[in-house]
Amino acid sequence: MVAPPVKTQQSFENYLSQLVELNTQSAVSMGPLYEQLWLSIATLSASGKRIRPTLLLTVFDAYDGIAHDAALKSAAALELLHIALLMHDDIVDQDLERRGHPNSIQVFRDAALHENHPSNIAQRWGEANALLGGDLLISLAYKLMALIDAPFKVREHLLSVFEESVQHAASGEQLDLAYGLGIRTPTLEDLRTMMHRKTSVYSFQAPLMMGAILAYAPPAHLHTLSRIGDTLGQIFQMTDDLLGAFGNPSVTGKSASTDIVQGKETMLIVYARQHEGWEEYRHLWADPNATEEQIDSFRAFLVASGSRQRTEELVNTYISSCSQEIRQAQFPPALQEHLLAFTTTLGGRLS
Repeated sequence: MVAPPVKTQQSFENYLSQLVELNTQSAVSMGPLYEQLWLSIATLSASGKRIRPTLLLTVFDAYDGIAHDAALKSAAALELLHIALLMHDDIVDQDLERRGHPNSIQVFRDAALHENHPSNIAQRWGEANALLGGDLLISLAYKLMALIDAPFKVREHLLSVFEESVQHAASGEQLDLAYGLGIRTPTLEDLRTMMHRKTSVYSFQAPLMMGAILAYAPPAHLHTLSRIGDTLGQIFQMTDDLLGAFGNPSVTGKSASTDIVQGKETMLIVYARQHEGWEEYRHLWADPNATEEQIDSFRAFLVASGSRQRTEELVNTYISSCSQEIRQAQFPPALQEHLLAFTTTLGGRLS
């Protein structure tokens, strides 16, 4: 996994935890309900892979950036945006857990149920608090971006990249929901567009570019990092989708049946639709009442139809092209090494 120096990584963890703690303490004056909201945010923000801040800080250090406070603020803003999107995503997906623990929806829902409120009211209460929590974090992320001490043109460029990532994430989530609900049926290219907007832009392109902007990297490098970020996002999402159908839940922490039961549109499904056996098996997909035996049968069809193999081959093609572009780029050697290792790590999640 890409990793900036330990000191830099620890500085980020300290910065983020202090930021959330400060807001949690301030929430006390607004009453126990509001304090509980920030406590649930604190729990969620205390864990995670930190992919976005790690990428940003790795690029920043590789180009010998000196505006460390600005880098920490930018990294924290991206992580807060990520947490906000997770909270909102749980509402959309009607999930009650996040990272193996009860999410904000479940915490507030269970509290309301404990007070003997009706289940429908308790559910609305939980979802409303998750919505508010996500909104608060997006607001705080923009505040951090506005407080960055940098020349106007640099701050303007950073804000432009950050705002674009928010817009793309919202559009990508909307497309994902439209496909999942059957409002639209995606083509292969539609899915690539959705993955670009939902995953690539805010999770990979934005952190790579923002780290480079803060360290005054050559403009040509920004364009290359943007292309690499898009490819990394596609690799990440397709790998995630493969794990969502064939992964070991005890290893991945992700169910291997939820995507099938909920009817998530992925490359696996697009390829499966092209097979002559699709009509025979389609009733087993997007069925919330499907048994484990039926899910296994559909999973077997994804293998027999060649869908799994084609998706894995596409992932490997992207890994190869991404690695080649990284090797050919005139990046600092340390950055080149880190990005190659990160690309390999993304693909290694399937093994």
